[in-house]
Amino acid sequence: MRLNQKVQRLWKQKIKAPLTLLIVTLDPVGDTPEILKKYGARFSLDEKSTFLVTGDPQKLSDFGSAFNVAGWPSGNTTVHNLKTILLGPNLEELKQYKENEWTPEQLIKDAETFLHR
Repeated sequence: MRLNQKVQRLWKQKIKAPLTLLIVTLDPVGDTPEILKKYGARFSLDEKSTFLVTGDPQKLSDFGSAFNVAGWPSGNTTVHNLKTILLGPNLEELKQYKENEWTPEQLIKDAETFLHR
């Protein structure tokens, strides 16, 4: 979440276009809407532009499969890999980032490149 928090801060400083963060959990049992709301508040994520979502386990599994993200139970939680996708204003995919192999600065630089084409 700290990465997302930093992306929001840098985006406001450097890019004037709107930013929406969609964060999807693959653990609907552990990550209830109430817990996600507290999590967003803990990291001071902008509620108007950040959506932390959960849903039906099968639909989440299907969603994850569409983006090659998988989760599996481990004790009281769900272990999962991670994917971050930069989308353009028309929801076109601009770039994918695997796991935590990106920095907020790199994402901002990539966004600037795509927005100034």
